[in-house]
Order: sequence, then structure tokens, then C-alpha cells
Amino acid sequence: MISIGTKDPITNAMEPATEREVVPNDSLSEIRAAILRDYQAIDLMYERGELDRYAGRYVAVFEERVVAESEDGSIRNRAAELTGVDADRFAVTFVEPW
Repeated sequence: MISIGTKDPITNAMEPATEREVVPNDSLSEIRAAILRDYQAIDLMYERGELDRYAGRYVAVFEERVVAESEDGSIRNRAAELTGVDADRFAVTFVEPW
């Protein structure tokens, strides 16, 4: 595979750079911070026993609350369908059945 901007060994020509949608770093930082808060909320919910009823299942957390549950790893898509939020925005974990 040839990286953008490297010479193609066959034609010895430079490949043109492709344009990508650029997300400002501050927006990414805000999104990452929000996801981190949701993972911290998951830890607190575990400690308080609030996730016990989801034992053996996956949960998706958004804005510090469980928004979806599933028996398989397709939880992100299910949560996105239910909330209209991008699938990558959820904090997802499997709740161990203790």
C-alpha cells in the first residue's frame, strides 16, 4: 500500500493528496471529554450497583445514563438508532455477571 505523498514505485510519480473533512481539534477534545465522563459514570454506576440488572449484557451510556442494552456487540448501532446520536459517541461496556 502506498501512503499519500509517497512515490509510486511503478510510475515513480507522486500521488495527489486527497481532501478530508477536518474536525477542529477543540471539537474532538470536547467529544473525547464527554465520552470519558460517560466511562467515569459507568464506573460509578458499577460501584452503586446500578448496572446489576444488565448483568451479562452490553450497555451504551450517553450523557451519564444508560440509553441502550444488548446481548451482542451491535450495541453502538442500536443506541444510535434509538437516540439519533453518532454511533462513535457512546461509552460502551459489557456488564460482567458476578
